[in-house]
Amino acid sequence: MNWEKLNDFPPPLVRCLARVKARGRAVRALTDQEVALGSGGLTTIKVRELSRFTNWSQVAIGDAKKFCDGCRFDPFSSADRNRAGAYMRSNPQFIFLRQHPHWVTTFLPLVKLIKDA
Repeated sequence: MNWEKLNDFPPPLVRCLARVKARGRAVRALTDQEVALGSGGLTTIKVRELSRFTNWSQVAIGDAKKFCDGCRFDPFSSADRNRAGAYMRSNPQFIFLRQHPHWVTTFLPLVKLIKDA
């Protein structure tokens, strides 16, 4: 896989898909702080900044890798790409994000960016 495939998954989408299994089939969206901790070097402010880019063209490769790591999205994994692609093709409603306490402040603006793209 080359880095061009990452363009199919813009930063707001990668950020919105950042989640962890809660119980059974339930999932919980990761907070910006959890993404930053999992990134291995990004700050919470940097995570928020990267989340709002509509494409990867202005993101340094190192930051893109850290961001994807923190979001638990591997652009080189066909399973991750297929999961994200299938979710987006299913007319996503982002139900697990709507239940998050930061829905209005964090996730709703990102969902709008995804839908406007």
